[in-house]
Amino acid sequence: MHDFKLDKKGEYVLIDIYITERYAHLVGNNSRFWNASGIQLNLDTSGVDIQTGTIATMLNGGIEFITPDLNHKKIKHHSVYRLYSSHSDAEESGVGHYKQDNDNKIIQITCTQLGSLTIGSKLYYKKIPVGEIVDYRLNTKNDTIIISAAIKDKYQHLVKSNSRFWRNSGLKIKAGLSGVDVNMAPVHSLLNGGISFANIVPSAEQAKHDSVLYNLYVDQQQALMKVVQIQIKFALAKGVTAGTAINYLGIQVGEVTRVELSENNQAIIAHAKLWNSATEFARQGSQFWLVSAKVGLFKSEHLDTLIKGNYLQIEPGQGQKTNILQVN
Repeated sequence: MHDFKLDKKGEYVLIDIYITERYAHLVGNNSRFWNASGIQLNLDTSGVDIQTGTIATMLNGGIEFITPDLNHKKIKHHSVYRLYSSHSDAEESGVGHYKQDNDNKIIQITCTQLGSLTIGSKLYYKKIPVGEIVDYRLNTKNDTIIISAAIKDKYQHLVKSNSRFWRNSGLKIKAGLSGVDVNMAPVHSLLNGGISFANIVPSAEQAKHDSVLYNLYVDQQQALMKVVQIQIKFALAKGVTAGTAINYLGIQVGEVTRVELSENNQAIIAHAKLWNSATEFARQGSQFWLVSAKVGLFKSEHLDTLIKGNYLQIEPGQGQKTNILQVN
């Protein structure tokens, strides 16, 4: 920092900065500068963001900058730049301006909410950082967000056409009768958000990064779960709503996601999911029936549904695979 003064209107402070000749090539027209003085702590619903400079800047103040693309023309003297209040603000200003490094490959991931993810959030494979988010934009066609992530050259072979991505930000604790399961994301993800991925079938072909749009799942369980979508036709769907469980031998193997009228308005269509090994039940001949509580003077049945709610019982068929099934 060489000098500072007010502009002619007295609205802004102009800081004169001298860049030595040997480092002048690092400054370009897309460089972004931010105040690196002290410690900045941002706490909101998405998490905690802690940003610190070096010991020298913490004690004496300072300015840092980044130039996303060094292939630029030489800048003129007295070029004017905006000074951002923090590193994150400077990063946000550059959304949409990232240019690909020759050593990195870009993949795209779609989600409905950005949450705690931001530029610089890491991508992990088996908890090893293999890349980071470099850009994101709003897809106005379907109101989703498309995240661009750069994968380091030596890890590109890990991304397959069937790779599954999920959020791993934060600390998850699952308590049950069998004990407590604690799943902690890497420290960087706890503070800045992060994404993990895995491959369903290890032998799958390597993805063509510019042609695959991956989905971002809520958590690892959903990401790695084998799922098949089915439609169940009802003459009358009384007692069947979104969230109704599908059970087999007393175990939930799927659920109804939504209910609607058929095209001719003569039947009810329940859209549902079958999970994991139960995906094999999507066959001709599989039957469904609604189980609900029956209360009588001498006999009562299925009283547990008064608490847990009605559910669909499935009887697997032996026919050909199909996604259109019939209720009994």
